[in-house]
Amino acid sequence: MRSLTAGALLLAFGGCGFNAGAIGTAPQIRPGELVNDAAAPPEVASTHGIVTLELAAVINSTNGLPAFLYQGEYVAPTIRVNPGDTIQVDLDNELPPGHGAASDVNLHFHGLNVSPRRPADDVITMFAKSGRTIFYSVPIPATQPPGLYWYHPHIHGQTDNQVGRGGMSGAIVVEGIQRHIPALAKMPERILIVRELGNNGGEVRHHDGAPKGGMASMGLVESPDTAPGPSAGNVPCAPLASGDYITVNSELEPTIRFTPGKPQFFRILNATGHRHIDLTLGDVPMHVVGVDGYPVDGFPGQPSSFTQTHIVVPPAGRIEFFATVTAATELRSRCFDSGPIGDSDPPELLAHLRPYAGSQHAAAVALEPPRAAAPLAVGTVSHAIPPPAATRLVRFSEDAKGFYINGRAYSPNEAPVFVVKVGTVERWTVKNFTLEDHDFHLHQVHFHVEAVNGIADAQPLWRDTVVVPHGTRLAGGGFKPGSITLIADFRDPQIRGTFLFHCHILDHEDGGMMAKIRAI
Repeated sequence: MRSLTAGALLLAFGGCGFNAGAIGTAPQIRPGELVNDAAAPPEVASTHGIVTLELAAVINSTNGLPAFLYQGEYVAPTIRVNPGDTIQVDLDNELPPGHGAASDVNLHFHGLNVSPRRPADDVITMFAKSGRTIFYSVPIPATQPPGLYWYHPHIHGQTDNQVGRGGMSGAIVVEGIQRHIPALAKMPERILIVRELGNNGGEVRHHDGAPKGGMASMGLVESPDTAPGPSAGNVPCAPLASGDYITVNSELEPTIRFTPGKPQFFRILNATGHRHIDLTLGDVPMHVVGVDGYPVDGFPGQPSSFTQTHIVVPPAGRIEFFATVTAATELRSRCFDSGPIGDSDPPELLAHLRPYAGSQHAAAVALEPPRAAAPLAVGTVSHAIPPPAATRLVRFSEDAKGFYINGRAYSPNEAPVFVVKVGTVERWTVKNFTLEDHDFHLHQVHFHVEAVNGIADAQPLWRDTVVVPHGTRLAGGGFKPGSITLIADFRDPQIRGTFLFHCHILDHEDGGMMAKIRAI
């Protein structure tokens, strides 16, 4: 279940005398408002192997929430790089001082197989205090698979407010998928970032409609060693009473124009703090070519695509697919049941798809699977997977006080719970001892899921985020945890150092469901 207590401190920033109105503007979002032709974020691309940009962390004057400021606007640019390039970022912290960790900011380069050591993807010790600037230099491996990644702050205790409600996030595109699958180069590309942006005009409410309050008031009673307590009575598809808005590229229900019968290449990022998106394009088949940044055929023995009419994208997940739309339709999220005490994930209209004016209806065309041409760079993930060097057990649990991994809430001063050896793979079993789904995310590396609740995964893929299903009560008072079994890939020498794994439902992460790992 969702808790907003971790973000309450920053909600007060709008009244502390800080005024960002002079340095940025943002459109007022109104329920039901349609914006023609969904605007793409600005882009910054590498030159001579380096991409440079300057971001500022500020308070958005339209809602009092933290935001990125880029070139005078509350928007984060899409970063385009090639394998082997370097991302360089100056991050200026202009958040109001005096609010502890709520005044801090940093960056995580989500999904990239890069160093967890400063000045790269160090989210544990690297951050900027108010009034300071921090510099990132992130070398992208030459073997980085081409696809969609992203960046966002990773301040413990503040990710829900900064990333989830404030929308501090941007896309990273590692180029090369169009060269790998030439058919994609002929298609219009749509980068769509789904966020659940906060609205401070009125009482902030939980997804289940209850006013904000402590976790004890919300029925969170699970613990590592006892079966869960009473259910909060979640209704999975109940409409939200929250003041937050689901947006696409920061617009509410935008319209995407298309030419009927012409395939389009969609690259979609779920940058929400809580929302599972069960994505559908009406009944139009989606030909998936990439998941969480990695091409589908980057997994040994897999074809270059697979086809589905809907696909679940958890918080922080990414999906890349092409589809041929022949008539007006909608991009939607279906209802997702996250468990008896999980957040309500009701159906959502994300965007309208409408033909360009004057275009004619087109007949449906059966597309052949795209053929790969240029091979992917040879890297560790393309090699045959060796036997696991170790097995691990990860236990997700929660109670009225917080969220836990293996019975412990995260502390920045804690030692790593696991020490892994670079050059190996490991088999991890993640068990969910709660009545709500969680979203497992592992920094620096990808993994593939072997089984969900003991059932073999029919579609082997490399991922960096996956849903861990909730547990169930058994007749007679027993409890069966939900589980996933995965193979975590630590073969890449770039990832040597200390990094994190956690639930990417952001208030769960803020509440303690996170732990360190060290690769040696």
